Amino acid sequence: MSNDRTLSPFQRNLYFYGKLMTVRDFEMEQSYLNGKRHLINRMVLGTGAVCGLEVTASWDESKKTVTLSVGEGVAIDCAGREIVVDRPSSVTFEPAPDVTAYCLWLSREDCRMEPAPAPMADSGNACGETCCYSRVREDFSLAVQKWDGPVPSVDDAWSGLFTTDTTAGRADIRALLKAHFDRILAGCPACGEPCRVPLALVIRKGGVWSGTPDIIQNIVVHTNPELFEMIRRHLTDLGNPHMTTAAQVGALKSVDGVESPGGNVDLVAANAVQITPNTTARTITIGESHSGVTGNPHNTRHEQTGPACVDPASDDTTCDKHVSNANAMRWNRSLAGLTVNGGSLVVNPGAAIDLAAGQNVTLAADPAGKKITISAAGGGGASARTGRISITTNSDGVGTARVTSGFDDNLFCVQVGIDYGEHVEYGPVLRYAGQTAFITVRVLRYQDVGSFDIMFSAPGVGQRTLSLRWVAIPAVAAAEPTITVTSPTVTVTSPTFTLTQPTFTLTRPTFTLTQPTFTITAPTLTVPTIPTMTIPSVTIHGPIMSGPGTVEAPTVIVPPGKGTQAPHLTDVKGIGPAMAGKLTAAGISTIADLAAASVDAVATALGGDPKRARGFIDAARKLAKIR
Repeated sequence: MSNDRTLSPFQRNLYFYGKLMTVRDFEMEQSYLNGKRHLINRMVLGTGAVCGLEVTASWDESKKTVTLSVGEGVAIDCAGREIVVDRPSSVTFEPAPDVTAYCLWLSREDCRMEPAPAPMADSGNACGETCCYSRVREDFSLAVQKWDGPVPSVDDAWSGLFTTDTTAGRADIRALLKAHFDRILAGCPACGEPCRVPLALVIRKGGVWSGTPDIIQNIVVHTNPELFEMIRRHLTDLGNPHMTTAAQVGALKSVDGVESPGGNVDLVAANAVQITPNTTARTITIGESHSGVTGNPHNTRHEQTGPACVDPASDDTTCDKHVSNANAMRWNRSLAGLTVNGGSLVVNPGAAIDLAAGQNVTLAADPAGKKITISAAGGGGASARTGRISITTNSDGVGTARVTSGFDDNLFCVQVGIDYGEHVEYGPVLRYAGQTAFITVRVLRYQDVGSFDIMFSAPGVGQRTLSLRWVAIPAVAAAEPTITVTSPTVTVTSPTFTLTQPTFTLTRPTFTLTQPTFTITAPTLTVPTIPTMTIPSVTIHGPIMSGPGTVEAPTVIVPPGKGTQAPHLTDVKGIGPAMAGKLTAAGISTIADLAAASVDAVATALGGDPKRARGFIDAARKLAKIR
């Protein structure tokens, strides 16, 4: 396919009955259809990646090499030809220390394949017979080349492509990409390079090639100037080019009836609300100043709080406020009510709550100290004490709590119980939440006299908070009982034992051995006759010149079904002993190895170009198939 991208009229076949169709007619048919499609691709779509072709880079620190991997995808080159990458591919290279960036290129490669006999081939010998390729595979190749132009940063590469900023930095990026577009459109006729597609720029980091480099992928997006400019203008139009309404996109139209099309809605602070905007941090802090105000900012009246009742006996006569000083103090410390055991609430707004002493309880009021002392005075010495305690267990179901019993010594015992509906169950081993709970009480002897520890253990309960009931009973002095032990009389009668010795009879068994008979028959060996092998003659035709500067791969013809000896590398036309030695050193020692080898491996071993290597591979595949 020529890289000529000039415009010219198309020609197509005109068919009629009896027309003689030659190779030229069929080639014109293909050229007409392909040329039309390539023209549309080139003029409308442009050059670059159509889909896929994701490029990733990796760094090998030991070898100091960069490996670029390309995923599957489709691209269009500058001639409008499609390039289909049907498999993940990669290329590895060693970057030069003084090179800042490299460009990864994708090219289309037309590979001829499947040689077939052509008795009337145009080889100058009308009566001769040769082989011609019967198929063309549209393949691809990757190449890495040093980048000589300015290198944009990763952040600015795409933003600079569609920006309207005219600063020097942005303009340089646009100029870089535009020059790259022009180079692709103009081709490279001086060096004869085929039409290629740039996939990515590979840029070193920190001024040295070390670690994974940066990737700017698909630096060429479109080569159609009119379409590219239209896209650029549309992407940089920050207005509303499509005249989209707020209702169409479901946008917020107003807040509580406040509308401000195209403007801002200001937040206004009032009373104790504070609004602090911060443009740098992009935050708006909404706070308040009321919590720090003292005094009576709400002008609350005395009777609105329901304070304690007035006490005429202790009230003073000084009224430098709206109430007396004593009343003002009661107002500031007004009591809403009292709770009993965290449960019942006694409320008496505007008046005092009287405390009444019950049985064995003494109340002592101390107005000067502003306290009430509640004492318990049971009769008959120390009495039992009881109470509740909450224990929080850990994840293993173990918890401990210390309890003050109220005794002034450690002469008491404790029972711990758990509520079960209508009753309380006490004991060292209880059931709780379906688990066996072990409860241990440890009365302290020297520290915290009168206190004790309750240790709860139920492994299956886990972490939770439970309520236990305890009862402490003081010890009561009692007379030590007298215990009299009388030694009993024990009479032992010795029993009589009679032993009878058993009799054992052993019978010796009889064994009879019969010697077996073995018969061995020697096998008869038949040596086959070695057949006589006949080596057929091999006819090798010379290379075919199909055009200026192009050498077709040599073809080896062997009569099918008659070969009895494996062919050697030198059986392929153009491979002499020296080349065969190079291939063997590279691990390609047989025709089968050559037929299965890659083009790059053969070209590297022979130091030649890929087209010549591909010709050798195709000839080896044909020769292996015929044999």
